[in-house]
Amino acid sequence: MQKKQELLHSLTGVGASKLSYYTELKEKINEIEKRNAQLEILNQVAKGINVDTTVEDMLSKVFQLLCRLIPITRLGIYLKQAKPTAAVVTISQSGKLTTESSMVIPPTAAEIIQTDCHGGVCDIHTGEAFFPLKVKGRCQGLLGVRCSRKYDMSSGDLAFLQHLTEHLGVSLENSRLYREVVFANLRWEETFKAVTEQIILVGKDFTLLRVNEATSDFYHLDRPRTGEKCYRVFWGRDEVCPECLARQVLQSGLSGQNRQEIKDCIFDLTAYPVHNDRGEIYGVIQYARDVTEKLHMEVQLLQSAKLAATGEMAAGVAHELNSPLTAILGNSQLLARELMEKDPRHELAQNIVNSGKRCKSIIQNLLTFARQDNAPRENVSLAECIDQALSLISYQMDRQGIKITKQISGQRQEIFANKQQIEQVLVNLILNARDALEGKEDGGIIIRTGIIDQDDRESVFISVSDNGCGISQQDQESIFQPFYTTKADGKGYGLGLSVSLGIIQNHSGSIEVKSRKNQGSTFKLLLPPARQEV
Repeated sequence: MQKKQELLHSLTGVGASKLSYYTELKEKINEIEKRNAQLEILNQVAKGINVDTTVEDMLSKVFQLLCRLIPITRLGIYLKQAKPTAAVVTISQSGKLTTESSMVIPPTAAEIIQTDCHGGVCDIHTGEAFFPLKVKGRCQGLLGVRCSRKYDMSSGDLAFLQHLTEHLGVSLENSRLYREVVFANLRWEETFKAVTEQIILVGKDFTLLRVNEATSDFYHLDRPRTGEKCYRVFWGRDEVCPECLARQVLQSGLSGQNRQEIKDCIFDLTAYPVHNDRGEIYGVIQYARDVTEKLHMEVQLLQSAKLAATGEMAAGVAHELNSPLTAILGNSQLLARELMEKDPRHELAQNIVNSGKRCKSIIQNLLTFARQDNAPRENVSLAECIDQALSLISYQMDRQGIKITKQISGQRQEIFANKQQIEQVLVNLILNARDALEGKEDGGIIIRTGIIDQDDRESVFISVSDNGCGISQQDQESIFQPFYTTKADGKGYGLGLSVSLGIIQNHSGSIEVKSRKNQGSTFKLLLPPARQEV
């Protein structure tokens, strides 16, 4: 019998006797089953909790698993952060789980978090046990477990809950790191999309890896074209572009930059090699910045500086020439009056007078160009300005057989302006129209007036149209520049339109041009209407 008991004890680990054998064996089997269940729960927690699982979902899953072993009624995770947070799962009398997020931390849990306790603590008032969630030896929070009042936790339960807490601590840390990576990637993606300049990433074989939205919009890419060759996507080529900056970077291993014209725009390109963790170049990232407008502004500033210098020089020259020119005009006019018309010297004297007047007109234009005088202004009628301008040049028009048609709106139009300056602009435009009609038998000029709504405001307009030689598109971009002229040598100095534009802009207006080669031109002056009398 003694040998039989020793054999049973060695096989089962239970002291066998007739009275206690079955009881001890049953308790041992229950303990083994409970330990297996605990291991199964730990295994399911490790497998079932992913890095993207929320704290609330994590708690619900653990709660349902723990209920198989321990009659818990409340489970909570209290995190130690800049602002402590809590996630709690409770079970109602009906057996329904309730998950909530709260900022309320139990006093015992708050005390444990602050003291960085490393062991489990039980709150005798609530019957809730707290276990520290440790990550790399530091307490990041607590797991709080409350059971029904009829259940007393054993030392095995406490050890198991401590192991479970360690698993949860690792899962929470992994989840935190995952969220940080996701947030960093999201922030990088949003930044990549928001950059208004073009960014292109290509591989060593010129395969397109990434482009931002600015690049897709510029090249009108209606779908992602990654995986295709960059030279085929952007340029429709079958081989690498000869001026490819990415190829230069791949060959040299150094960053590079150049300036290229792409689709009528000028870009400053900068390319950098991209290295992997072994230090090998696996691609090139190219950054393209549109500098078209910047270059245009630089040209305009340079032109403005030149014009300022030209204006100062013109003003000085004009003032210096005025004195001797006045003497030449005065003396030549006296000679012309004293000489009889039949006298051959009379024509010479008259030529001197005409040339002097022409010089005086050029000087006056130079002065007007150099400084736009703030001449006195008043409400003036457009019809009167047109009639006065025509009275000055109608004789020339009649001699050349040019018909002028006026289409004046029946509504009275007035502008707040200097009458003499507006007449000067009209004379310039009509004379230009006359010159455009040279050699044309059925040449004519039409002068129109009216009122239009433009940019949500009312404007008065005067237009001068002709059916002459017209202006090419290329010349239209330059006709308002000082000293630019399309006329033959000696017939124009390129100041008329420049002076006219300055006068109109000084009156808060603008000039529009519509012209086609060999079909005629229309110059439209847009001016604000006269001020209303109060």
